[in-house]
Amino acid sequence: MNINFTINPTYESAMYAYSHFISAISLVVAVSTLYLIYFKTNRNSQRYKILLMNVVMCTTLMDIHLGVLFIPLPLIPFPGGYCIGWQIAFPSRFGRFQDCSATLTCRCTLEW
Repeated sequence: MNINFTINPTYESAMYAYSHFISAISLVVAVSTLYLIYFKTNRNSQRYKILLMNVVMCTTLMDIHLGVLFIPLPLIPFPGGYCIGWQIAFPSRFGRFQDCSATLTCRCTLEW
């Protein structure tokens, strides 16, 4: 049985551009959300404000990690995938940052 794992380069470049576009929009929404939480929250809900800011910052870090640095591509008929992000393209610059950043971001998101 011969299975071909070749991915169309058009699909790969389209997913790369799509992921960066979605990450840019998400970053704008996250920054505006942080602004509204920080400056427009009542004084009575300061503890809730800190919780909301932590949740927004952790999810923004996770979005940057998955949408810019990692960019996973699924191999649709098969249960697997591979990555095309900056961490994969420049492994000598990032080193162990990939594992540490993913673990830290997931852990911070789950703790809050």
